Amino acid sequence: VDADGHLIAAPDLIRFFDYFFVDSGEVDDAEIRRRIEAAIDARLDEPARGEARELFEKYLEYRAAAARLFAAGGGEESLAGRIAAVDELRRAAFGDDADSLFGSDLEHARVAAEIRAAAADPELSEEQRAALIEEMAARLPDDVRAAIEASPALRWKAQNVQAWKSGDKSLAPRARRTARPRGEAK
Repeated sequence: VDADGHLIAAPDLIRFFDYFFVDSGEVDDAEIRRRIEAAIDARLDEPARGEARELFEKYLEYRAAAARLFAAGGGEESLAGRIAAVDELRRAAFGDDADSLFGSDLEHARVAAEIRAAAADPELSEEQRAALIEEMAARLPDDVRAAIEASPALRWKAQNVQAWKSGDKSLAPRARRTARPRGEAK
């Protein structure tokens, strides 16, 4: 909420709504809706309360549109095409607020799709592929890079890539067999 009491569009709002939808399937949609509206009413005063309820209505429309899109086969066949289709739905539902609400997620998805495509490109050498993936990973949003650094399993994988790139081709396969972080499946 800003100094004038208006709601600020931010990714936390979407996470707030999503938190309640974890109970989907166990609790009917009307009850989830009631819980979200009660939480909005308990946390916010006007005008932010009304703006949050309006944003929630847009969010419900977006969820319904996304469900229809994916029930019909997910739209585009390529990952990049599906990302673009979801972005289009978000922009239709949220207008100018789409970037504030989903910008980091969108950039993460785009970079992940590019990394996936580079990893599967048979025309790249292993060195070219590793360099391209590292360059793309540097474009990940700060919060995603911080999560990777905080995750032992992801940090372990990054260290293996670095070892392989430094010329130790034997380390990565051996590490996969013997040096997994605690709890990671083989």
